Parts: sequence; C-alpha cells; structure tokens
Amino acid sequence: MSNDSSTPSPMLTIAERRSQLEEQAQENWRRICRSYTPMSAIGPEYNVKITYPPPRLLWYGIAITFETLKEYAKRRGIWPDPTGINLQEQVFIAEWKCQKLLREELDWPILELRCPYSPDYELSVGIYSSYKIEEQILDKESQSDLIDAIQDALEIEDEPMWYFDQENYDEDFLYLLRLRQKRGRARQMALDQDAGPSNKSK
Repeated sequence: MSNDSSTPSPMLTIAERRSQLEEQAQENWRRICRSYTPMSAIGPEYNVKITYPPPRLLWYGIAITFETLKEYAKRRGIWPDPTGINLQEQVFIAEWKCQKLLREELDWPILELRCPYSPDYELSVGIYSSYKIEEQILDKESQSDLIDAIQDALEIEDEPMWYFDQENYDEDFLYLLRLRQKRGRARQMALDQDAGPSNKSK
C-alpha cells in the first residue's frame, strides 16, 4: 500500500488561469525592461550618424502612466466618445488627440507620445529622439522651459530621461506592423470625430 500522501493540484478556474498568465506576461515584460534601463545622458554610441549598424532608438522625455494622460484629456474635454469603438481604439484615439493638443499648447510640433521600455509607465512625452538629436536639441534654458510646461500641463513632477523606444521591438515585425495600422485607423477615427457628422457627410 502506497504511503504517498501528496494530493493533486486543484484545477484552476478560467479567471485564475487568466490572472496567472497576466502575471507571467508582466514578469516577462519586467525582465525585458531590465535590459533597457533609462539614462540621464547618452554617449556617441547612440549617434546614428557614426554608429553602424544603427543603434537602438531612444527618446528624451518624461514617462507617464496612461492614467495621467486620461486625466489630462478629461481636463481638456478631449476624452473620446466610446460609442461604436472598442477600448483599444479609444486608447489610441485619446493618445492621438492628446499628442495633437500638447503640440499646440507647448508650441513644440515634433513632440510625440512614445511607448518606452518601462515596467511602470505606458507612455512617454518625447521631446526629441536620439536619431535626430543634432537637428532638434534645444539650448539648456529653452529645454528647461519646455519641461516645466509639460509638467504643468500634465500636473506631474517627474523629470525627463532617455528611454529606449518600443520601436526597437524587432523580435516581431508583424506585431509592429499591426500596431501601426491600428494607430493609423485610430488617427482617422479621431479626425472623423473632430469633423462631426455634418462634415463627414459632405
């Protein structure tokens, strides 16, 4: 007679299994991000003009959570109408509208909302990229004024850093392609919303 007193592991519910998979995905993402630590300054090895093959793309800016962006959109009255769109489309439309408004408010037309490698932040308010730093970089005073304006607009105190950009995610080209297509569709939907039904019918 066997003395084995071990009991089989209980079956997981669908909700428990989903939670387990989400935790695994988050841990995998944290592991990836540990290889792409943000930096306060970057060296010549990230200069695309003198480094081959092309180095990883970084953007200089302030990392933010999506909740911060959502609150900004609500304060400005540009949070998108959810009618007829799914949650992902609503997120993309909100990002595009906020980027457009931030460019106008801050008078900095090359500002971009980027997706950094970060376990804590979903977005970054990018001022300029490592690929175009020589053409876009500001003098110290102007850059400080711009940072202050971003912090005031978003009601945050975080400081800017150089963040590796998810455009580096070359492990899955089709993923990036689908993401860009979805963002393009969301941009058009945002334009349609801004135009209103009377203009769309013309």
